[in-house]
Amino acid sequence: MEQFRVADRLALLERAGEHILFNPGRVNPIYFPRGGEEALTLLQRLREAGPLTRQAPDLCPPDLFDFFVAHGLLVPTASPVTVGGACRCQPGAGLAPARSLYLLLTHACNQACLYCLNGRSTYHEAPVLVMSAAVARDALRTVCESIAADGRMEVVFFGGEPLLNWPLAKEAIAYCEEVLKPAHPGQTFHYHLTTNLTLFPDDLVALARRHAISFLVDIDGPAELHDRIRPLKASARHGSSFRKSAEHIGRLRDAGLEISLRATVTSHNHDRLPEVAQTHRALGGSGSAFVPLNAVDSDEWIMPLDLCPDPALYAQGLREVYRERIWPVTSLFPFNEYLTRLRPNHQPGLGCGAPYGNTPVITADGRIFSCIYLVGIERFALGELARNDFPRPAVTAQMQAIAANPTRPECVDCDYRQLCGGGCPVGKFIIADNPHATPAIRRYTQDVVCATSKTVLTELLWDQAQGDISQQARGDFRGQR
Repeated sequence: MEQFRVADRLALLERAGEHILFNPGRVNPIYFPRGGEEALTLLQRLREAGPLTRQAPDLCPPDLFDFFVAHGLLVPTASPVTVGGACRCQPGAGLAPARSLYLLLTHACNQACLYCLNGRSTYHEAPVLVMSAAVARDALRTVCESIAADGRMEVVFFGGEPLLNWPLAKEAIAYCEEVLKPAHPGQTFHYHLTTNLTLFPDDLVALARRHAISFLVDIDGPAELHDRIRPLKASARHGSSFRKSAEHIGRLRDAGLEISLRATVTSHNHDRLPEVAQTHRALGGSGSAFVPLNAVDSDEWIMPLDLCPDPALYAQGLREVYRERIWPVTSLFPFNEYLTRLRPNHQPGLGCGAPYGNTPVITADGRIFSCIYLVGIERFALGELARNDFPRPAVTAQMQAIAANPTRPECVDCDYRQLCGGGCPVGKFIIADNPHATPAIRRYTQDVVCATSKTVLTELLWDQAQGDISQQARGDFRGQR
């Protein structure tokens, strides 16, 4: 008869007499609106009793025993001891089911953001690099041929500011529609524009409607805050960058197009996140995303520590935005990302495509990097179009080893390690082997990832337990709690 034991580790959330209990190695939480203390006491007795079988009603009623087994609190004694780890990677072989191709249409930009990640050396500010149609076509064809016959290709127009080279974006779309689609009829194509939207070509609306282009625009707060963080360059026409972006967001919205809005979280706005989210909603965006500052630029120079957000204030801001129900959970990043993991017995993996070569970034001169945040860092270069060597296996293997290391001390004893997957691995990549990384920056890089995961998952677990998640997904808000 099969024997069981209490899981090596049990995670417990407690709030006002309510409890959530789960096995961090096999997450299938149990919510106790009451009686959680009795369950914990019983599990402790079962742990002390040693190996157990279902036929032990004097210790635990059979139906309750089965309930504990189903939720992973009781596990077979023959199963291996749970080993703490941040995530588990199982890279697939062959063609990718999907890839997001980022085209740096130009390395130039008309804004002078305080936190710009485009280093002068690697982004070549003088002279400015501008992508040619030949490079764009080679990139589109190369990546398209690396995707399965029934796969999905997302083309992301990026920069610099991509609208400074809008004619090339139109040529790229035409090449996909007229050449690649007929050659790969089973593949689906999607077009996306990440832009500050201070520019507005005359035919932008018409093309966006025709090809269902999606938009992502950075708005870091209300006008005075946004203009301070993301001013226009002196060489651009003077004026408020917020006013220009807001006007153009309105034009897209009035045309029936959806625009996602994002805020980069720095020390300038880390204590104003609800206000930022309300600004996004007032502008007519379709959702809000909050992304903490990446601490290293493309030249591998470290951002000033006093520009980085305080992880505690950032976490508090996320919590306030979520609890105020400014957005449905499905329209609020990173909550919507973590929500997809709250399924019974979720298997951990990387929530990032970079280590698999699934987010290639093509620079204007045809070099390929693994992530927009890693452009210019040679050890993460995935290839060159001229050499036809995308993706370089040694680079993807190196990234997987860094991101999926199951023995990281900060993750081994964390109750959320299976749901978190180690968080966004970009911080680990940019810090690895960086001689300029100070202990303070290394600490920030780890702390801000943990602040994100623990804050978001705690809020989601409580609301899922109490049935609030489905209400939010429908937009059925209860108002501020």
